[in-house]
Amino acid sequence: MPLFRQTPPLPDEPIFRWILYVLVGATVVAAVIAIGAEQAWGLPVLSRVAGWSAIVTGLLYLVFRWLGAREMARRAAREATRQDSDPGP
Repeated sequence: MPLFRQTPPLPDEPIFRWILYVLVGATVVAAVIAIGAEQAWGLPVLSRVAGWSAIVTGLLYLVFRWLGAREMARRAAREATRQDSDPGP
């Protein structure tokens, strides 16, 4: 698998893409709240909770990206074996 790709290997299902969008959004919002809670509002407990939330949602994003890449590799292998076994005209 190359280090850099033109397009990320994601399944074509819209629900999968929306899961990734929501996880990215949740990570960004949690990080902003973590920074704002400590600096502007002076709430260290909220900052700590939001920081851990950003870490967890970021890890979930990475897990779903990995699952998507694995699924696309599986589909590509299945398609390749189907084309190899199909004699064609």
